Amino acid sequence: ATQRYVEHVVSTSRSGLSIIYVWLKWGTDLNSAQTLVQQQVAFAMAAIPKSLGVLPPFVLQYDPSNAPVVQVAVAGGGLSGPQLYDYAFNNIEPLLEGIPGVASASLNGGRQRQINIVVDPLKAAARRLTSKDIAEAVRNANALLPPGEFIGKQFDANVYTNAVATRVAAIGDAVVRQHDGRPVLIRDVARVEDGGAPSTQSVSVNGKNAVYLNVLRVPGGNTIEIVDRVKEIVKDLKNLPPGVKVTPIFDQSTFVRASYFGLRKEIAQALCLIALII
Repeated sequence: ATQRYVEHVVSTSRSGLSIIYVWLKWGTDLNSAQTLVQQQVAFAMAAIPKSLGVLPPFVLQYDPSNAPVVQVAVAGGGLSGPQLYDYAFNNIEPLLEGIPGVASASLNGGRQRQINIVVDPLKAAARRLTSKDIAEAVRNANALLPPGEFIGKQFDANVYTNAVATRVAAIGDAVVRQHDGRPVLIRDVARVEDGGAPSTQSVSVNGKNAVYLNVLRVPGGNTIEIVDRVKEIVKDLKNLPPGVKVTPIFDQSTFVRASYFGLRKEIAQALCLIALII
């Protein structure tokens, strides 16, 4: 069905990121085409193994004016890249994406928080273990499963077995297998660290680690209203980690406001001239 609308497809990829441009035939209804593209993307994502950790893509209608309307930097406090990313992702991005007219507030810089299991090949080989064995042990030790249903006289409820570790160090206590009659734990053959994903870009503010959020508007969104609301939210942020500062670093509304006030001035001058002539 999409062949009736699509003229050609262009893909640009680099480490950790792929961007696919779908060029549509002239006269195509963009809203209908976007729905079809989203369906095809969801279908393709279903075939990708979840173990790869691929983040779900988002589909946006391309608009030449859809450059970031504002960028918000998060820096300071002596926090590492993963810590800044994790804080901005969980505490700031949802607030910005909740603003009417905002399409997304994607994060750049830093590193996404990630619990890394660094296997010692010598210790693992001595116990006849492979990385696959350890990965399987980690997966089995962090399971949230519905084992059954509790049925009472007045209510019934699903019962879950929650084995998800609440502390990073607890992951190392999981048993991989028995070796010579003794249990081999993950921490016996690997190091568990609270780290981040591999670094693909670096952002710093005044020489300190930082991340920034690109705030994009939906086509037709009011740039001035979005920027004003973003600044209000940033100003009213409470319970920030000590030393962390959240600052707008780019404001596209400056140019929009200049054009708006210039146009309003010209209209007023034109009305005055017309009145004088009449």
